[in-house]
Amino acid sequence: MFDGCTGLTGSIPELPDSLTNGSLMFSGCTGLTGITSFGNSLTDGGSMFHDCSGLTGSIPALPDSLTDGGSMFSGCSSLTGTIPALPDSLTDGSYMFHDCSGLTGSIPALPDSLTNGSRMFLNCTGLTGSIPALPDSLTDGSYMFYGCTGLTGIDGCTGLTGSIPELPDSLTDGTLMFDGCTGLTGITSFGNSLTYGSLMFSGCSGLTGSIPALPDSLTNGGSMFHDCSGLTGSIPALPDSLTNGGGMFSGCSGLTGSIPALPDGLKDSYAMFSGCSGLTGTIPPLPDSLTDGRYMFSGCSSLTGQTPVKPSGLTGHTNIFYKTQVTNDGSWPSSAW
Repeated sequence: MFDGCTGLTGSIPELPDSLTNGSLMFSGCTGLTGITSFGNSLTDGGSMFHDCSGLTGSIPALPDSLTDGGSMFSGCSSLTGTIPALPDSLTDGSYMFHDCSGLTGSIPALPDSLTNGSRMFLNCTGLTGSIPALPDSLTDGSYMFYGCTGLTGIDGCTGLTGSIPELPDSLTDGTLMFDGCTGLTGITSFGNSLTYGSLMFSGCSGLTGSIPALPDSLTNGGSMFHDCSGLTGSIPALPDSLTNGGGMFSGCSGLTGSIPALPDGLKDSYAMFSGCSGLTGTIPPLPDSLTDGRYMFSGCSSLTGQTPVKPSGLTGHTNIFYKTQVTNDGSWPSSAW
């Protein structure tokens, strides 16, 4: 309606109770300075105030009718105060408070109906406190708390402490969800539906204890536990569905025991176990599906035995056995070391 009207100034007048669709209504209106109310019937607030960087003051109470809050306040960096209660009806919270660096206080309870939380609080550097319970309905939590440096337990949230709450069975995308949360100390479970775990716990150097059972649904484990040097115990069974294991356990120097069987569908294993100096035993058979094995076991100084059979489709094998005790069966080039 007023999308991109940069010349509009002053506060937004009270919105009528009859308004149900406010999608993109004031998006990019950088001269607007305040919000009065949303009315009682708003259901679609998608990008309603997106990039309204001039808005100041606090966010009024959100209507109970709101279902779509995607990018509703994204880029409203001058808003202050706490986040109001989130309505039980909210299903899409993606980017809802993205880059709202002026918001303070703790994150309110997440509604039981929330399915999309992707980047919901991305770069909300003023938020503090701990992670609220994640709803069983959540399917996409990618980057949900990334860059929230004041929180005491989430992605890029170096102040987050304690164990990660149990992840819901509905969660499918955990990409970068807790990346860089160095204060977190434990993982409870992954739920039953996680498919994307890329960089999910990368750099969580404070995590201790063992890795829980990995879900059968996991396909992308790229750098999932990268540099989680405090993790101990053995690596759990790798799911048959796993295709990307690149960097999955790289830098996990506290892991011990032998390497579990590698899935038949594994394609990318670049630096998968690189720097896992506590792993022992021999290398399991490499699947025929493997294409990139560069640095796969690099720095696994306690691995012994002879090299496994070289997969026919393997094109990347540079330094795959670098700084191991593994001996060449004669089928591998010298560049593998």
